[in-house]
Amino acid sequence: MRNQTHYWIAAFLTLLFSCNSQKNEHANSAVKYTLQQWEEKEGDCQQPDQPCAQVTVEYPEFKGGPNKAGEVLNQVVNTALEENLKSSSPENQQTPGNLKAQAAAFLKEYAAFHHEFPDSPQQWYIHLDIDVIYESPQLITLNVFSDAFTGGAHPNSFVKYINIDLTQLKTLSIEDIVSDMARFSEIAELKFRKARFLKPEADLKTAGFFWDENKFKMAKNFACTKEGIYLYYNSYEIAPYALGPTKVFIPYSELEGVIKKQY
Repeated sequence: MRNQTHYWIAAFLTLLFSCNSQKNEHANSAVKYTLQQWEEKEGDCQQPDQPCAQVTVEYPEFKGGPNKAGEVLNQVVNTALEENLKSSSPENQQTPGNLKAQAAAFLKEYAAFHHEFPDSPQQWYIHLDIDVIYESPQLITLNVFSDAFTGGAHPNSFVKYINIDLTQLKTLSIEDIVSDMARFSEIAELKFRKARFLKPEADLKTAGFFWDENKFKMAKNFACTKEGIYLYYNSYEIAPYALGPTKVFIPYSELEGVIKKQY
């Protein structure tokens, strides 16, 4: 009886371990990837009143695919991580090297700040997260999200979409997927005004947006998904921080004849 009990416990633990080890593995018909995570920190980040600086990073690591697509995708991911980490603090902008070196520079910057202001309750952080939000044999769309606080009045977050054509192994612009930009812009402005609760005749500059002559400007930041296309304007990009970011969704059902057939 004891041997049987040990057998079932071992079997359960084996199954549990197998489920956990495969939890972060993803694959489609084109490229496989596994989610990777790492963290660097300084101080006690569990207590809100203790000195702390923290860098957390999560991203997909690709493998295989046609024409070494995995290598190209990993280069895109690494570039996005480095750019976001560098832009998060002045010290990182002056620090060459890989992500770990930039993370160490950020922690060093916080240590210098805390040494100068030992009574400050500030806890600094940088969170970087890259997700695959759409994938097909032809296209992969990445959502690059960063959230950082390095002092100042408030944290800052940033979203960037990256759409990669797996057949051409290149990052797509909005012009690459749209065949009729004039019509697409008309639809996008209607959706933008709806998302912002603005009437068709409302003046955009009067509403608080940084657009002269009441002229809508197309977002360069877009995401192809299964249901349609998202446009995203980050905080400060087209309006003051108080207005926040703007996310616009256009379903494919409203883009007949506007999007190129291969997409």
